[in-house]
Amino acid sequence: GAEGGAAAAAHQMASLIASGVAHGGKGREETLSHEENLTIRGNQRLLIMQKLARNTEPKPSRCMVLKNMVGPKDVDEELETEVTDECGKYGVVDRVVIYQERQSERDDDVIVKIFVFFRNTDGSKKAVEKLNNRWFGGRIIRAELYEEDRFSRQDYSG
Repeated sequence: GAEGGAAAAAHQMASLIASGVAHGGKGREETLSHEENLTIRGNQRLLIMQKLARNTEPKPSRCMVLKNMVGPKDVDEELETEVTDECGKYGVVDRVVIYQERQSERDDDVIVKIFVFFRNTDGSKKAVEKLNNRWFGGRIIRAELYEEDRFSRQDYSG
């Protein structure tokens, strides 16, 4: 049916890309011109887009990151407690990490990311739903789930 056709089209696209890479660029022009003329019929496009959308949904995580909640000048001793208390409304908070990330060589070019690790995924999910796009201190908070393995490796780059 249509899903098989979409899978075949996706497989054809993947093999075209792989063959261009596998031949070290030789035959790449033919591959690209063939790819440009590749047609996706009817609901194949819809099925491919749905599959891509499914793959971009964040998987459940006990960790979330808050961005744009505070600036570097707002980081003080009380911030961790305030975040723990606020996020505690949505679930048990096990840990809060306040990370200041330099964006360039300039001292004032720093963003603050606040990572909140909950006891379970329900807490982080509720907190993201309630806090994302909420106004706080004249700023719009960006709240999103954060991969647990990255957090545990202290990779705060996301």
